[in-house]
Amino acid sequence: MLIFHCVLGRQFGINRELDEYGADVHGVRQMIIYGLKGLGSYARHARLLGEWDDSIGAFTNEVNFLVGSRQLQLLA
Repeated sequence: MLIFHCVLGRQFGINRELDEYGADVHGVRQMIIYGLKGLGSYARHARLLGEWDDSIGAFTNEVNFLVGSRQLQLLA
């Protein structure tokens, strides 16, 4: 059972793309993802307080698409 979890950890873990992109691009991708998490947290809090701007949602969707579609490797 432990071996099964180790294999899944490598397949779905945070470093799974390290070999594909290299350390620099992988680091930038992870920084963007963590930045979006923070932005989402602030946006949710603002929305709970009654403030919202549709451009925030559009921006986060655009960046999520870029990260998910692997187009960031073209910038390297």
